[in-house]
Amino acid sequence: MSEGDAARQVTLLFSPDSKRLYAAETGIDKVAEIDVASGKVLRRIAAGKQGDGLAIAP
Repeated sequence: MSEGDAARQVTLLFSPDSKRLYAAETGIDKVAEIDVASGKVLRRIAAGKQGDGLAIAP
């Protein structure tokens, strides 16, 4: 899932419909969006420096 050991996933959060999983990858300053059914990373979203918290806003 990660871009190597440096990614360091620290926080996981499911989307409200449970179809996507978001993983904060602190080491590379990104959030991975993962399709739960396939386990594939759909995209990586740029995040703040060493961010490690996630939330879904309505």
